[in-house]
Amino acid sequence: MKNKLIAALAVMATTTTLLALTAPTASADDTAVTFNLTGGALSVSAQATAPLGNKGASGTTSVSGSLGNTVLTDNRGGVTGWSVGAATTAFNNSVPDDPATTGVDETAAATTTATAVSYASGAATSTGVVTATTAGAKTLTPAGAAVAVMNGTVVVGNNTATWNPTLTVTLPTSSTVGSYRGTITTSVL
Repeated sequence: MKNKLIAALAVMATTTTLLALTAPTASADDTAVTFNLTGGALSVSAQATAPLGNKGASGTTSVSGSLGNTVLTDNRGGVTGWSVGAATTAFNNSVPDDPATTGVDETAAATTTATAVSYASGAATSTGVVTATTAGAKTLTPAGAAVAVMNGTVVVGNNTATWNPTLTVTLPTSSTVGSYRGTITTSVL
């Protein structure tokens, strides 16, 4: 009986070994996956018009008002900072009053030109990862180069910054009545 038991155990061991050797093995294979993200644009938008309203009588030496929201949109998706600048044209009394209402024909009269223009961006609110910092009140020179008025640092990915600048136009004491016009150009530097 002992021999039969040993023989049976030997057959079982051989069968188990054969099963282990012939059992299918597990298989694995890797797939490398890649993709690209593309960056968008860096842009700035400002209000189309900013009527500062009726700010006083002739001889007024400065006029101030809000330009409305300016928005920098950074869709580049990177880590590079940005800077926004502002430039100005001259502010002239280019539309004289109607002589039928004032009794004075100012068409031939010399126009008054602003002596200085100041742009104060004020604080910005932002979205995304960016530190938006004002450059403070800056004097803009007519026909001069754009001056940095807002900067974005510590940028990570897409972000925006919004601010509502105040414009101050300084006039000579000899300023004449009429409508003054100029243009502020806001741009990415």
